[in-house]
Amino acid sequence: MTREELIRKVALKMDEISSSTDVIVSVTAADNNPLYTQIDDLLDESINDVLMKAPVFRLDSQAKNAEGLAVTPKKIFNESRVAAQFSAPDDFLRLVSITDETHFQRPIVDFSVEGDDVDKRQHNRFLVARKAKPVAVIGGGSGKKTVTCYSYDAGDTPSLTVIYIPRYVGAGLDGEVTLDGYLTDIVSWLCAGKVFAAQGDMGKGKICDDNAAALMI
Repeated sequence: MTREELIRKVALKMDEISSSTDVIVSVTAADNNPLYTQIDDLLDESINDVLMKAPVFRLDSQAKNAEGLAVTPKKIFNESRVAAQFSAPDDFLRLVSITDETHFQRPIVDFSVEGDDVDKRQHNRFLVARKAKPVAVIGGGSGKKTVTCYSYDAGDTPSLTVIYIPRYVGAGLDGEVTLDGYLTDIVSWLCAGKVFAAQGDMGKGKICDDNAAALMI
């Protein structure tokens, strides 16, 4: 589906719940309609919101292998243990998995954030993660993300394979949006809700948000 087709799909969702006599769906690039611009401006945000929450099995085509990461070993607990730290790629949006076939006995697929209970346990030498159940903590707040992997002993050389979902950045109107039909429906409803909210129509915005949330279950 092209970006322009997806924009028209959003307009269809808006038209579906609108009682206005105006035909919202008659929006094309040639119309120079403010509604078109509003949808286009909010589409990337809507796609990334869905990429953050959608089941990973629906995002296979978006997953990337973060090759060439600069991993920095970080000595902890008087140098008896090591944590591996790296900066997330520039286009990083969401982690899928982290593996180390040499040192981890299982992949990391659930991630902690800096300051939560799991992160705090990594600073206790009796509770820190071991190789049977490694832990990754995402830090960096709203800035560039860093990821710290625990479970290494002193002398280990981390060898990480990181799979992640990249942030969507829109191309031209003819550019392809590579989401399956199920997810484009969710994006359409979510974006329609954002547009209605931007127009001050919070009631219709909530209806669209509820429809998107129902599909995400």
